[in-house]
Amino acid sequence: MSRSVPEPLAFPPHARPPADIFFSFFRKPEPAPTKPEPVPVLAQDNLFHPFSKSPFPMLQARGEAIKRIAPCPGAPETAEAQVGKPQVRIFILGARAESSLPVHVWEQLCLLFPAAQLHIFFIGPQVSLPKPETPKPPAQFQPPIPPTDQATQAAGATSPTPDMPPTSDASQPPAPEATVPAKIDPDTVHQNKIAELQNRKEYLPNVFKPPPPMPIDRQKYTRNAVNRYGVPSYTTPYTKELTVTGLRTNYLDVHHLFSESLDPYSDVFFFFSPGFGFPSENSFAEDGITPLPQIASPTEWGSVLPLLLESKCPIFVTGFSPADVERDVRSLSEAPDVAGQFEWVVMPGPNTFSSEKWEISDFDPRVMIKANWGIWAIRGRSKDIQERSMLDGLLPWRQ
Repeated sequence: MSRSVPEPLAFPPHARPPADIFFSFFRKPEPAPTKPEPVPVLAQDNLFHPFSKSPFPMLQARGEAIKRIAPCPGAPETAEAQVGKPQVRIFILGARAESSLPVHVWEQLCLLFPAAQLHIFFIGPQVSLPKPETPKPPAQFQPPIPPTDQATQAAGATSPTPDMPPTSDASQPPAPEATVPAKIDPDTVHQNKIAELQNRKEYLPNVFKPPPPMPIDRQKYTRNAVNRYGVPSYTTPYTKELTVTGLRTNYLDVHHLFSESLDPYSDVFFFFSPGFGFPSENSFAEDGITPLPQIASPTEWGSVLPLLLESKCPIFVTGFSPADVERDVRSLSEAPDVAGQFEWVVMPGPNTFSSEKWEISDFDPRVMIKANWGIWAIRGRSKDIQERSMLDGLLPWRQ
């Protein structure tokens, strides 16, 4: 049998290994070959692109699916599509702080509807008007006073003249003597209080009346519109897509200017927390004690709502809390010429675009409010038209 012979060692036994084996432990390892840096799929200057040019295959496939399944029938809205379209008018009644916002805030509506021409009307007794134009008077040239004249004037102002003798304390009129207040009879005060309590009506809540906002800054093309509307007003054609007009008056005073041109398809009314259900300060029920809600008061919103319902234009109303929305909606059934004369456009509910901040109300520190918490909309009740045929009088079941 053949036996395998072991291979000879690299160096004989009991022999000293080569020196390079020991020194190899102290040598620095050779650097590994550098790999090329990966190219980023998206760069900071190339983050947004259409689906068809996306570097991700999944997004490219989505773009192809959109083209195949949902073809777009036409081009999206652009500013060029304004040609031939009527102007959309937005009437904000009872405007207060809304009228004091900068115009560029309202310009955001043009970004949402680029193919619309918007005209916003702020109407109310507390609408903010632009600052009045006060041209600066031209500076008048004053010649310098010679030094000699200055010294003469200073001397004349300090030294008495022969015609005017120096004044003394003796020439001053005597001080008036202090008057003693009359004695008040406590019985008379008590009787007056009793008479005041007997004549006082039932307690009325203190309705908060905020002061008018500060005047707004005048824009480049702001002009006075008193001659057109007959009330303190202004008009600012901010851009070709947006025009803003403010009228400091009640809506009843200018309704005749818009009544014949109101269009349900291009005009809309907005009330931001109008307080339809709040008690009125000026109108009372038949007993003369119970206050009417503001929506039924002839001096407040009672005369405005019927006119708006006749126009069939949509009316959007907001509320600052669930209780405020419920109070305003319930008041619709108590107002004459309003109850049963409207139909719902938007059912009452939370507003998606409401403020996210709860605040303490100005009229009662016990009430928490959130601006435009809820929203609802109504319009004038539509009437169905039925066509009568010649068979209506012949067939008994169609009479």
